[in-house]
Amino acid sequence: MLNGNYWSLGYILGTSRALSAPYYVNLEPTNHCNLHCTICSRVNGTPRGYMSWNVFREIVDQCAALGVRQVSLFLGGEPTLHADLARMVAYVEQKGLVSGIHTNATLLTPELSQDLLRAGLSQISISLDGETPEEYEQVRKGARFAETKSNILAFLEAKKGFGERRPHTIIQTIRQFRPEMLDNKGWVHYPDSGEKFNRQFQGLPVEEIRVLLPHTWRGEKMDIAHRPPGSVYLRCKHLWMGLSIAWDGQVVGCCNDLNRVHLRGSVVDDGLKGIWDGHDARRLRLLHVKKQHRLIPLCGDCDEVWRDEHPLRGWLRSRPLWGWARRLLYRATGKP
Repeated sequence: MLNGNYWSLGYILGTSRALSAPYYVNLEPTNHCNLHCTICSRVNGTPRGYMSWNVFREIVDQCAALGVRQVSLFLGGEPTLHADLARMVAYVEQKGLVSGIHTNATLLTPELSQDLLRAGLSQISISLDGETPEEYEQVRKGARFAETKSNILAFLEAKKGFGERRPHTIIQTIRQFRPEMLDNKGWVHYPDSGEKFNRQFQGLPVEEIRVLLPHTWRGEKMDIAHRPPGSVYLRCKHLWMGLSIAWDGQVVGCCNDLNRVHLRGSVVDDGLKGIWDGHDARRLRLLHVKKQHRLIPLCGDCDEVWRDEHPLRGWLRSRPLWGWARRLLYRATGKP
């Protein structure tokens, strides 16, 4: 089996068998969260917990042996709630894998920032979902804009003090969909972040600022996502690209399956390789290739298969040459 860098071969060919290891694994330190955000799909009743060190280590060891490229330490909760997060990052890096986290930054204290930087964290994406305190606090229930912003700025200053390019840092913000975002073909064009918003991070080591629109969480949050689906059917790339593993070692259907609609097995009991290319995985891929995704309860109401562009365009934009070009542009203009 090829390593995860070659996941796109199976996707392009539409094979039911995986030709490579997963490119990424989402590994959930915990699905507990300190906020109650309006854009989150989690419901009460989903088992809650923290990943044990033994389960974590076994999964990461399997990832390294199989040829996984990246382990992202987040899924349905706030990873900074886990006391061993920095230790987890260090272990992922020691195994030769790319580590990443996604955080709401409300608990990103100066001490934790230092620990994560020392651990060698490769990537971090931070949600600052609103360009004003009013917008932010309407979405991120339980958080305060000024405090979160202060944590983010302190982290960036610490990164700057380390003199390291890593971790690759992304700031994400949410915008509500507006009809003027549609072009004459009906395709959605994502807006840029505002100049005032960008100015907050001027002179600090931020590689990207992304503007996102709320999505439906495979149909579970239709009340917040008003963006029309794309007009082109493209099978879901995640079935060929990665796996999402909950805090107890259970593999869930995908990164949108925070409520365990589709359980695919336990990595501890069934093994990562067995789940990745087992009967259930091949069945899911085949149904997507045949455009029969609606036969899968997990996928029936998901808009991920309806796109405005081929997902490989996004993959190509993420390649080193594109990143190099973006960095040059940032240095020349000061705009991420």
